[in-house]
Amino acid sequence: MRLFSPIDNEYVAIKVFFQDLPIPQRQEYKTGDGDLANGLAESMAMQEPFPYVIIRLLKWNTESPLSTRMSLTVRLLIGCYDNGLDVDGEADVVNVVQRIYERFTKNNILKPFYRVTKMEGLFQEEKSYAYFFGGIDMEIQVTEIQREEDIFT
Repeated sequence: MRLFSPIDNEYVAIKVFFQDLPIPQRQEYKTGDGDLANGLAESMAMQEPFPYVIIRLLKWNTESPLSTRMSLTVRLLIGCYDNGLDVDGEADVVNVVQRIYERFTKNNILKPFYRVTKMEGLFQEEKSYAYFFGGIDMEIQVTEIQREEDIFT
């Protein structure tokens, strides 16, 4: 799936980050032919990571201290950019959510994890033209761990 990038001014693959967006690197601002404000605006635009999905671990739990199963709550945060006047950015977010949902509905195994409960969609309530956000909360259960024999018995 390819979405619009404000940096490249074309459609690019979605970038995936773990936990957070990368910290923008400090850049030298050049005034060149334009004024300082234009230079700042251009430099700031060069740091935008859109489109992206952030995989954020929210919490984990076990049924008991002796349980061999661990459940994770994971949030996938989606960010899209669309500066078109038809405001299709929300549709881009919905399309990304749909693709993720389809992937885990067809095959819920993901390396050592598998989805066991629900997926819940999140969408921004306030408008932020040109920038559109959404997400998915997922409950994932880690494959069961084999207990070793108790060394004290």
